[in-house]
Amino acid sequence: MSEPNPEKIPIPTFYETFSLRFGKSNSQVEEDVDVFSLDTAAFIEKYDANTKDLNKRKSKIIAKRLHMESICIYSKVDPWPWYKYVEYGLMSTFIMPIRAVISSLTVACCWSLMTPARLFENLEKKYIENPESEHYGKKVHRIPKPKWRRIMIDVLTRTASKITLFMGLGFYNIKVKDLRKKDKNGKPITSPLIISNHNSLVDVLGIIAYYDTTPSFLAMKWVDNTPFIGSIANAMQCVFVESNKRNNLTEEIKLRSKESLHYDLPPLTIFPEGTTTNGDYLIDFKYGAFYPHFPVQPIAIKYKYKYYNPSFVIDNIVQYALKTAMQFRNDMEIIILPVIEPETEEEKTDVKVWTEKNYKV
Repeated sequence: MSEPNPEKIPIPTFYETFSLRFGKSNSQVEEDVDVFSLDTAAFIEKYDANTKDLNKRKSKIIAKRLHMESICIYSKVDPWPWYKYVEYGLMSTFIMPIRAVISSLTVACCWSLMTPARLFENLEKKYIENPESEHYGKKVHRIPKPKWRRIMIDVLTRTASKITLFMGLGFYNIKVKDLRKKDKNGKPITSPLIISNHNSLVDVLGIIAYYDTTPSFLAMKWVDNTPFIGSIANAMQCVFVESNKRNNLTEEIKLRSKESLHYDLPPLTIFPEGTTTNGDYLIDFKYGAFYPHFPVQPIAIKYKYKYYNPSFVIDNIVQYALKTAMQFRNDMEIIILPVIEPETEEEKTDVKVWTEKNYKV
């Protein structure tokens, strides 16, 4: 028997060996190799990844590849020339510390000046625990605030956001395009429910600073527990979500959307992707924001970059803030799109159809 030709013996890659060692089948390994080794064009052709069929696009292999593409940032930027290293050193030594101090002081000042807007609200006794109140038993975020409190919160949060963007993070060029239709009085037609793509923590500052009024946000519970930030978020009537307790979330979004039509509540902003991406791809939307079948106000946020992508997908929050503050200049574009309304009976009743319509826009 002749010796086998070593050139014809397939040598398993490290990934294949590791996967087989820890219990993955050959078919699973082959699938993952396809996901991570094929270039984008070949992957799209093989798996019809650009299909408009929602169920097919949600298949495991397409979803996995899209997630991989959506968090990749280093292959999307140009290599640094020598002068960028010099700039980075100078910025990290002289400018970044100043920006960090400005951002911290801005948040602290916003928090302290907002104290009058939070004093003596006593929502529990006045409304939540009072059977005679029309707001009896409601969550705090669904109780309208007096106009003077709303105005104070609006002015402080918008001012603090603009200062942080400009002086704290170096966003010197922010373009806002308002493409909304106008009513007969010339006011933009909008909705109490806002959706936006989600690239970074800066998205929140951009929307607060440049939307018509300071909105609330659907935020993770850790935001509520963060010093200073948590108090500001509560004043803005944000809705907090615990990652392992989302049972009543859909109902809360429905109630908040409906009550916004009758009471002076801030619009609720939801990032339906449920995570941050690199800005080049939009991953499939979660259904939660669309169960109310309400008209939706979409906002698109873009970051223009060459050497540094200011997307929050890899670093922890401190690393991200410092790296962003080390850039001499960052650019952002905010596009406020026309309101999307459910028109057909299917869009008004089928959450999958309604979600898909918003995704396509």
